[in-house]
Amino acid sequence: MLTITEIKSYISEAITKYQSVYVGADIFPITVCPSSRRQAVRNRVIKECGLDYKEDLYGTDAEVIDGPCGKQILIYQSMMKTKQQVFHALWHEFGHLLFGDEKQYGINFEDDTPMRSGYAVFNEFVAEYIAYTVNDAEPFRNTMRSHIYLQMAFQQKCLINSYWLSRYFAIVLGDSTVSEDEFAFGQSLVSPAVWNYINQIMSLLILQVKKPDFWIANAEFIETLGCLFDDMFHLVFIGA
Repeated sequence: MLTITEIKSYISEAITKYQSVYVGADIFPITVCPSSRRQAVRNRVIKECGLDYKEDLYGTDAEVIDGPCGKQILIYQSMMKTKQQVFHALWHEFGHLLFGDEKQYGINFEDDTPMRSGYAVFNEFVAEYIAYTVNDAEPFRNTMRSHIYLQMAFQQKCLINSYWLSRYFAIVLGDSTVSEDEFAFGQSLVSPAVWNYINQIMSLLILQVKKPDFWIANAEFIETLGCLFDDMFHLVFIGA
């Protein structure tokens, strides 16, 4: 585990690298959460942002706290083992901040709609894609190949984990070391019908990331992405 001093020393470098690629992107306050005072520091930041409560997802390495009084990033000391891990965690959260939130698309999370599904997939994709493309020397590529994330997305019977699936797409498109053979291997991990949907989603994302401000999507794109995901989910749910 890195020390607090080490983590803080890496933050400015991470910001510099990020802003050299995403020029003009806003940076919000970053708080390092010590392992010995995790809950107390997190609660303080939550209150500073104007929130009474935010679910604590233990095991996450960093998170954005977004409230009526402002936005902050928390990075957890207990999860930080290397300099590159600090970079990746921060760049991922910077990606979430660059993308925005559901309000700009008029999405209500209480409603189960294709827009909600598309937003969930694209939000996580953008954050992870940015983390991989800021610096093309990402350390996790040799330990967690893309097909591992694909397996994790479909590991529960009759379900799809959109979080892991989004990360799979981000690695395939954002990591220049992923070969065509590695991508093709994914076909052996899912049914032909599911692979067809994965290819359709991949094609949609490829067109989107070619745009200068790819993280800015229109409602039609979000809904199309959501429809593809929901149709694929239906196939998996019925065991096709």
